[in-house]
Amino acid sequence: MPAFNTPSKIPFSDVNIGRGTAHPPRWTSDSTVAEVTSIQLEFRELSRLTGEEKFQNAVDGVMQHIHTLPGKNDGLVPMFINTNSGQFTHLGVYTLGARADSYYEYLLKQWIQGGKKENELLEDYVKGIEGVKMHLLRKSQPRRLTFVGELAHGRFSAKMDHLVCFLPGALALGAHNGLPSDHLDLAMELAETCHQMYTQVETGLSPEIVHFNMHAQKDRKDVEIKVSCLVSSLMEKLHELCQFSIGCLSF
Repeated sequence: MPAFNTPSKIPFSDVNIGRGTAHPPRWTSDSTVAEVTSIQLEFRELSRLTGEEKFQNAVDGVMQHIHTLPGKNDGLVPMFINTNSGQFTHLGVYTLGARADSYYEYLLKQWIQGGKKENELLEDYVKGIEGVKMHLLRKSQPRRLTFVGELAHGRFSAKMDHLVCFLPGALALGAHNGLPSDHLDLAMELAETCHQMYTQVETGLSPEIVHFNMHAQKDRKDVEIKVSCLVSSLMEKLHELCQFSIGCLSF
């Protein structure tokens, strides 16, 4: 538990298991929002198994703190949070990719894990999805693929991390657990986009980061590659989508 020994109780990002110590990176006192909100399922389960409440109390405190923080944009959260002040930093930048992705996914899974009783978790998840629809969803050209871009200080970028391909599975899981049916519709659209991130690349392997064309141009595909480094989270999410939809897509 040394990671939580911070002024704000927001955990440090780096832990030395051998020494039992924790610290921030050398270059900052920030942790990423994804780091501090993606340990909850395991810590909560650890409390259930051991009967020691300290594990769940620590991670629940993080979620309750983030629930109250300013700096969100219609449910979207910044990527960094300071372990000293407990406040978001690098305000105005919103993504569902690296450094923020797990926040949204784990809101839903914690709500389900807790027997669908923790309304703040559900509220934050639904607000986050509505924020995505409002600020980050766009259509590409020429195939009009639905994709999730990024927002930096009011400027939209047609950049989508492969990590965002967690979202179809999360949306399908939510719809399976009573959330609006249009979440499943969006899941199917985004799953097709993630599929095209593979099929529109000559190697058949999706890059880590894709840029989408938003204006029709001759001989241009929807997908452009500027960085190529594979992250293999898509298969898990396609499996979830197949479980919770009427039928699997024909990939």
